[in-house]
Parts: sequence; C-alpha cells; structure tokens
Amino acid sequence: MKINKHYITFGKIVVLLLSFGYIFYRLLIEKQSGDIINKITTLHKDSIMLFTIVLILTFFNWSIEAIKWQFLLQNIESIKFLKSLQSIFSGITVSIFTPNRIGEFGGRIFYLEEKNRASGIVATLMGNLSQLLITILVGAICLPFFLNNNIILPIKINNSVFFTSIIVVILVGFYVYFKASEIAGIFARYKKLKFVLKYFEFIKQYKNFTLLKVVSLSALRYLIFTSQFIILLNVFEIKLDYLTAFVAISQVYLIMSIIPTFALAELGVRGSVAVLIIGLFSNASIGILSASIVLWFFNLAIPAIIGSIFIYKLKI
Repeated sequence: MKINKHYITFGKIVVLLLSFGYIFYRLLIEKQSGDIINKITTLHKDSIMLFTIVLILTFFNWSIEAIKWQFLLQNIESIKFLKSLQSIFSGITVSIFTPNRIGEFGGRIFYLEEKNRASGIVATLMGNLSQLLITILVGAICLPFFLNNNIILPIKINNSVFFTSIIVVILVGFYVYFKASEIAGIFARYKKLKFVLKYFEFIKQYKNFTLLKVVSLSALRYLIFTSQFIILLNVFEIKLDYLTAFVAISQVYLIMSIIPTFALAELGVRGSVAVLIIGLFSNASIGILSASIVLWFFNLAIPAIIGSIFIYKLKI
C-alpha cells in the first residue's frame, strides 16, 4: 500500500512538472516574444481595468463549464459546484500537455467514485460535443459575412460544396448529440460492443431539455471567450468594430476546431491562425499575436496553475 502511495505521489509530481514546464516553455519559445513583452509593458494604465475584466470573465467561463459538468453528471453522481470546479481546473492541468487535451478526462474523473469514472468520460464527451457544435454552428453562420468582406483567401474553395459539408456536419452533430441514447441502442445489438456500451446507459436518462440547457451553456461560454478576445484586441490597439471582430474570431475558432492540434504546438497554431484570419482586417500582427497569447494565458495557463494545487491535494 505504501508503494502505491509513492507511485501516486510521483505521478502527481510528474503531472505538475509537465504542466508548469509546458506553460513556461510555450511562453519562452514563442516567436517574437521580445516584441510581445515590450507591447505588454508599454500598455496604457487603463488597460489594467480591461485585463481585470478579462480575468473575471475567465472565472465565469470555467464556472459555467462546472455547471455544465454538474448537469451532465446528474444521472451518474451528484457533486457540489466547488467540487465540480476543482475537477474542471484539474482537467485543464492534465490536458495542457496532452495531445488534443485528452488528459482532461483523467483530471476530471478522479473526483468521481471509481465505479462512475468510465461513465464520467462519456459525460465529458457529451459536454465537449456540445461546445464543438456551438463553435461550428457560429462559425458557419458567420462564414458568409467573413467571405463577403472582400477577403482574398490563399486557397480556392468550392463554396457550394464547402457550405453543404458544414451544414451536413452540423446536422449530423446535433442529431448524434440529441439522439445519443438511440444510437447507443443500435450499437448495443452487437455483442462485442456491449461491455463498452454499458457505460452509455445513463445517457438514456437525459431529457432533451437537459441537453438543451447544456448546449445553451456552451453557447454562453462561447460568447464569453469571444468577448475576452475582442477586449484584448482593443487592449493591443487592434481597432475593429465589434461585428467584424466577432466574425473574424468565429473563423479562428472554427479553424481551430477542425485542425487536429497537439498541445505542444497549440499556442503556436492558435496564434498563427489568429494572425492569418484577423490579419486580413489589420496589419498589426504583433498586437494580434499578443492578444492570442494573453487569452491563452488567462483561459488555460492560470486555470492549469490553480488546478495543479487541487491535483496535489487530490486523494486518488
């Protein structure tokens, strides 16, 4: 038993070192980091208030995710808000250095009873699917406005095929989301899959109203972190009207949701996509990159640091 405890402690230390190491690594090796630091240090004092607003919105952002997690777990295990929030932060800590943030599952489910952890993974997938659907939906709605702004894309696309593909993805995604229990029932006919599908049983208890509340919370989260990005663009003197900024940012998130991203490259990819898309409306690439990095720091790095405290204290 003592050996197991030593292994657990060692595992926690490894997670903490990887999390902190990744955060500092990304901030130190980021291209043009010197220019970005100079940009931040020369900001007007009024920007401190805007940074504070962005930081407060970060808390609301992840608090809403914690409420979503509670809704999704209600048929598995009842947990209080603070415990849910701790699990969210812990998930961020583990996910920040893993491919496509798959470590998020591990960080969350250790707050559940052992018998409920496999179902907790499925609940997390449902929450992630709701967020992905909102990202694709908003991006698709804004895409015509984006293309109608005399945008010259670096590649040629067939508009009819492209829009049809997005519509199909959205319809299929929402069907899977709201009809997950029926789909699980179809696969249950195959005996080889029954041992896996038993963890999907609780989905049958989800009412459409509950799923609608979850997807609504995902939409609210989307509005919050988009507003954060817009505020930071203004802080770094990227002068765009709200609608233009919202449309451009929606395309950044749309592209990021489509591109498979490894965590070790996520910040660089996110910054590059932001400069590519928002840069079509502004030549201030350093300001755009600065806003993207600060947003990453507020929404992921800070929560990951907080989550590391919870992980270290966690009794597995």
